[in-house]
Amino acid sequence: FSSLPGIYAVSTPQVLEVDGMKFALAPWLRVAGKSKIKNISDELKAVIERLSEEVGSGPSMFAGHLVVDECTFDNGMENRGSEIGMATTLLEAHIPTALLDEGNWAFARLGHIHKRQQLSEKTGYAGSIYKVSFGEYRDKKGYDIITLEDSNKYTLEFGALDVRNLIKIDLSATGDDSIVDLEKVDRTDIVRIVVDHDGADSLDIKNAKARLD
Repeated sequence: FSSLPGIYAVSTPQVLEVDGMKFALAPWLRVAGKSKIKNISDELKAVIERLSEEVGSGPSMFAGHLVVDECTFDNGMENRGSEIGMATTLLEAHIPTALLDEGNWAFARLGHIHKRQQLSEKTGYAGSIYKVSFGEYRDKKGYDIITLEDSNKYTLEFGALDVRNLIKIDLSATGDDSIVDLEKVDRTDIVRIVVDHDGADSLDIKNAKARLD
């Protein structure tokens, strides 16, 4: 865009038009107190619906810092969780993905959740450009290359980045990743070494420690 002003930050929901391209922008709505989660979630829903009306027709996209019901995160442990649980714990407003899919924009790109994920054909999180938790140690990190047509149709390509790796070496008896090529570990990488799991017997732990040495 010839007139794009570099970085544009907003503190209130609004539609920004640059060279005929419309951006529906929704900043983060902080929630304080469990009693307000539903009210703020309803407010966020109303914001999305209003932005969809304002964006109208023509090339456009939605960008928001928010939580949708269907997104997931991974803390790197055995269990995986839903952002709904996290939203309740951290007092986050949340909306269904379908609400964004129904908007007049061609596609929706979201921030706030670090795990890269495509939730529907139209809506997804680009994810952080570096690995945040060991739940992402196998994941690729990068950026979206989006081509938008005048008809408001878009194509999406993924551009991978060479980032700091999180490497898991599991020496426990039930480990899946017991061997890695240590010569490929960079000085900037972070390595997690698992020696034992809950319930492992003393021989398993002794063997794991011997392998670690």
